[in-house]
Amino acid sequence: MVSLGVGVGLTSLPPRLRTAHAFNPEAGLSETSRLAPGSEIETNKLLRDKPAVFAADFTGLDGSAGGVIAEFGGLGLGAYCGFRANGDFVVRCGSGAALPNDNAAYFVVSDRGVSGDGTLVVCFDIGVMTKVRAYWNGRLVGEGAAINGQTFWAGTDKGIYLGAGRFGTIAGEFVSGPVLYDTASDVRHYANATVPV
Repeated sequence: MVSLGVGVGLTSLPPRLRTAHAFNPEAGLSETSRLAPGSEIETNKLLRDKPAVFAADFTGLDGSAGGVIAEFGGLGLGAYCGFRANGDFVVRCGSGAALPNDNAAYFVVSDRGVSGDGTLVVCFDIGVMTKVRAYWNGRLVGEGAAINGQTFWAGTDKGIYLGAGRFGTIAGEFVSGPVLYDTASDVRHYANATVPV
């Protein structure tokens, strides 16, 4: 099941109602930068006040025991993509405080659909309706929206991609380290971009 975060209200979306046909969410986007696995980035150097898309290719992705894929910002404002200790896949942005939260866009996927070999694409949209979406191998796996719009998708604390050393700054997303995987590409960053719905 997928839990869609819409402020304090959660709804479920059965897997059969997700995007039925695969497509390339990166098509037509212009790459802004790349970040290698294990790297940190000064989040304040990113266009946090504009929508952003991040994409990476994996083999052997296994979030069944938890693990972070990427984290930006912190408790005040933060963005997180990864797995909770129980294996649930989470993507969120906006408020880094505990969920549910009217100032955070988020969703939680509990059916283990994001695993194995594939391409993960995550989209953070900000503004009057702050939203998050994620695609695995070109299929929508979840989306969520905040009741209150946000002006930034993350705060200024350093970001990290598949690295160790700073986890749990976003409430409720504490994990012991990066997610398990066999291989991972650099994460591709598309600034001021979004994936067409």
